[in-house]
Amino acid sequence: MKIEFKEMKLSKDGISVEIKGKSMSSFSFGKDVDIKMSILQLAKVWGTDRSVGDELENGEGWGSKELEEKCDETKGEIKKFPNVKFWDKEIECYDNGGPHEREDMITVYGEDLSGWNNEGISIKMKKEVYEKEINGKKFKVILNPMTITLKVEK
Repeated sequence: MKIEFKEMKLSKDGISVEIKGKSMSSFSFGKDVDIKMSILQLAKVWGTDRSVGDELENGEGWGSKELEEKCDETKGEIKKFPNVKFWDKEIECYDNGGPHEREDMITVYGEDLSGWNNEGISIKMKKEVYEKEINGKKFKVILNPMTITLKVEK
């Protein structure tokens, strides 16, 4: 299941990104999917705020919130969406949690970058989309600069 980013904005907390996506998959083509992720995830896949990424990789930061607050370049690019300058990178997110069901919605999760339990990716979709695309299947969350793919493992 491939989800293309259609809208993007910074959350009120200033460190999370809210994304409106559309499914590009044949079973659920055009269906809305809501995504929320840490700005660190987006910076890593876009190749922005590289000094912050270096701090994350080197364990120099005291916590993800401190690092997320430093992602000024990424915040600027979010304001320009969809006219974003990025590099072509892909991140596989293991240990996806979920699914969590609430009313007619299902949420699945991608892993945190540094184990602080607050910089993962949450993907919320209609239950019918989840049922058709990934229910009962093991999958990986793969983040690309302008899409997320829920790749079913064989």
